[in-house]
Amino acid sequence: GSQQALHLLVSMPFPNGKNNILIEQPTYFGFIESINLHQATTFGIELSMEGIDLDRLEYIFRNNEIKFFYIIPRFHNPLGHSYTNGEKKKIVELAEKYDVYIVEDDILGDL
Repeated sequence: GSQQALHLLVSMPFPNGKNNILIEQPTYFGFIESINLHQATTFGIELSMEGIDLDRLEYIFRNNEIKFFYIIPRFHNPLGHSYTNGEKKKIVELAEKYDVYIVEDDILGDL
């Protein structure tokens, strides 16, 4: 069910009026397919077992008119990475500062 929702989010306008999408690299292949089908302008940020570079994230948010940041916060596939609460708070702080939505693909969200 989430694949259909992700597909819709790529094509629909957001209240911030921006059009570009930021994804973690690597990320869920199904979401990449949706992006390619819609020919959406996409930026990537490297994800490793140490997380993402938060300074780089701020740079991308500030300079690229990002509509939303697609993030897998827990047990990322294929890395298995999970963000700490501190990292998540910093990501939210930056998203609020630069008017970027966060699309969280969290398989454990109901727990």
